[in-house]
Amino acid sequence: MINTDDCLANSMTIVFTFYIRKIISMYNRH
Repeated sequence: MINTDDCLANSMTIVFTFYIRKIISMYNRH
């Protein structure tokens, strides 16, 4: 069986990392 909680946590981590990189790049523009 596939653990849906694992998949959800995985996708959330990917999205979280994506937004963190986006925010960092925004700060680096200054």
